[in-house]
Parts: sequence; structure tokens; C-alpha cells
Amino acid sequence: GVEKHLVEEADNKNFVPYGIETSLGTRYANLSNKVIYTQFDVIRKMAKSSCVIIGRCSDYILKGQDDVVNVFVYAPTEVRIKTIMEKMNLSERHAAEVIRDYDNALHRRYKYITGTYRGDRHNRHLLVDSSVLGWEKTAKFIKSFVEMRFEDD
Repeated sequence: GVEKHLVEEADNKNFVPYGIETSLGTRYANLSNKVIYTQFDVIRKMAKSSCVIIGRCSDYILKGQDDVVNVFVYAPTEVRIKTIMEKMNLSERHAAEVIRDYDNALHRRYKYITGTYRGDRHNRHLLVDSSVLGWEKTAKFIKSFVEMRFEDD
């Protein structure tokens, strides 16, 4: 129910304080906060059934739930730069800037929402370097991990 461009805008902004409860309902400091609140609500609803949620601070939103596996997938900077260069046909310098800007936006958003850092291992069950196995095998590895985690349930 939220337009795609508003979600993208919320992801890339510096954030201000969250919503304030009033007698008229929640009032938001800005549109970004309304988008974030809506995402929280959607993630909680989706997590009532089997699903995969990528990003969106879902590890924080679903913290404490026993039926959740939190995975953080990463790769070394030089691998990420090479991938961006190939996919976006960019120079090494421009690819590094794209990654830096993207990471900075994600870090700011995650820190704003959770008060912690995006790669913090304390909220994760599994951290995996995708450059070791590649995308396909990393996905299979994660799937196997999840299946083993819930095989007795």
C-alpha cells in the first residue's frame, strides 16, 4: 500500500525521530517514518507464515521469535567492486563509490531503526561470505542450514 518511490526515498534519507502517539493516532515526523512503520507491520504479518525477508531490519523486527533464522550474507569489498563493475559497466572508482554510498545509506538506516550496526553478529544465527561458494551454492548452503535448524519441528 506504499508507493515504490516512497520506500526507496525512505531507504536513502537521513532519518529523524520516529512517530509520536497522539489522541488522533500515530503522527510521523516525516513520510520516511510512515514508510518504515508500514514496513514493520508488513514484515510482522508476513512472518506469520513461511517466508524469506531480505533486509529491512527484519532481524531486529522479529527479534526474540523462535521460528526465525537470521542470516547475514556479505562479500569482500574487492569482490563487490568487481561485481558492480561488470553488472553496471562502471570504472573501478565509480563502482567503489556506488558501494560506499549504498553501504552508508544501509548503515544509517539500520543504526537509526535498531540502535546497533548492520553486520552485528549478535543478532545473527549465520554469517556467510558469498564469495567462497558463489551465489547459487551460498543459497543452497543457507537453505540446508534452515532445514537442519527446523528438522525436528
